[in-house]
Amino acid sequence: MAYSALSADANIAMISKRILRVYPGSWPISAPGARPGRRSEVSESIEALIKRRILVGEFDELVRRPDASDIPGDTRRGLVELDDSKAKQSLAEIYEEEHVKNSNPDAYVSKTDEKLRRDVKEVENMWKDVCARLDALSSWHYKPKPAAPSLTVVADVATIAMEDAQPATAQGVHGGDSMIAPQEVYNPGKDTAE
Repeated sequence: MAYSALSADANIAMISKRILRVYPGSWPISAPGARPGRRSEVSESIEALIKRRILVGEFDELVRRPDASDIPGDTRRGLVELDDSKAKQSLAEIYEEEHVKNSNPDAYVSKTDEKLRRDVKEVENMWKDVCARLDALSSWHYKPKPAAPSLTVVADVATIAMEDAQPATAQGVHGGDSMIAPQEVYNPGKDTAE
């Protein structure tokens, strides 16, 4: 193909006539086994497409290849960087995670998904807080939303310890004997039989 360079203020009609000069036989388009007249039809349709795009100004931008000077000389194509640092998970943990994922894929949550869920929850809480503050600032009749009910179970350990507490010595009974029932201390049937 031969191109002729034109200035920016050139006439559009002149561009459509002179920009492309396609020489027959220089552009192999058809595949082997195609019908003979097809080659010229395809060439003409491609030429018409190119002229139409030039007139409209639709130019497809090409992605520039990186300069060879930017790439260090010791790198090769297809070279893969391997991470030689110590693994963060043991092989047993990896197998366990794969087993849990394969056995119950619906309930499986990976650590990255869990971290993402925590982050999303934190962002949602921060957004609700900001919205509530903005509503309070912008509305004269703002009613704050009621506090969300929370259920907490508190073990009253001090009360349980006090109920089980007994004096260490009570009328001559020492330490471990204090937990013995009265019938174990004195059984009248055993003393008379001996």
